[in-house]
Amino acid sequence: MRLASFSVDINKKTILIDGVEYWPTPREMIRAQGYQPTTSHLIPQKNKNWYTFGGRNAFIYNEDSDSAIKLFGKCMYKQRQLSRIAFLDDNLKKFLWQQCNRTQIEKIAEFHGRLSEKGLAPKCGDLISFNNDLFYGLEMEKISGTFASWKKHDETFRRRVQKGLRKAGMSRGRVDVRANNVILCSKTQRLMYIDIEYQHLPGNMR
Repeated sequence: MRLASFSVDINKKTILIDGVEYWPTPREMIRAQGYQPTTSHLIPQKNKNWYTFGGRNAFIYNEDSDSAIKLFGKCMYKQRQLSRIAFLDDNLKKFLWQQCNRTQIEKIAEFHGRLSEKGLAPKCGDLISFNNDLFYGLEMEKISGTFASWKKHDETFRRRVQKGLRKAGMSRGRVDVRANNVILCSKTQRLMYIDIEYQHLPGNMR
């Protein structure tokens, strides 16, 4: 397990991990409601450290690295989405409520491992303990490529993911292969499923 520090700058809307500052991607900045950075808070010109929110989850990465950090949330209610709660002036209270616990994240990591063995999902690395076990995240393989869900591949790919879910003992009721959840890897030219999260946990773990 890897140890790391985590904080946010509520004025600049940045995330700091071990003192390294991560900025919202241009797409995230446009999407984030009410975020209008002042001149002093413009993204540094040569910045390579980014984050993006996916409803309840966060993906934090450096452009030149082969790995990234993923945070996993529980709730998809609009008012609980990370873009709305991560930078509140509440000492991360709502943000922490949203985060999956260690047992849940370890189960998600297990599923990642089983699917990655089949070439269907990114590999995951170390469990990350933030701020002395306050909450947890996962180190993930960063897949380079384009979001792509080719219709002619959808059903075959979906069935393979569902089979992997079943073998891992996780819920397979919702396997979403829309384009924003599947990447066509530029290295392997294989579809990779990146939408592994809270909803796939067995019912007794949610």
